[in-house]
Amino acid sequence: MEHLVDAVKELGFPIAVALFVLVRLNGKMDRLTEALNRSSEAHDKTFSKFAATLERIAGMISVAMTRQEEFGEHVKAIERKIEDERRKESSL
Repeated sequence: MEHLVDAVKELGFPIAVALFVLVRLNGKMDRLTEALNRSSEAHDKTFSKFAATLERIAGMISVAMTRQEEFGEHVKAIERKIEDERRKESSL
């Protein structure tokens, strides 16, 4: 407390208050910076997991589309066979 009184005597009240506020805020700013860094790290981890999940989903969609195309080709082949058999029956 004596340091504060001496600072007010030597520097004047506004400067002493400014120094006091700076000293108080410095610790809070350090804690805030640390909290932001932790938050950023957590965000990065979450985003990495999200990106990996999206990549897996994109892979599954690609496989599903390929299988759908293959299925469509099988259906067309079966339809051609049925049409060929109908033509044969109608020509008899």
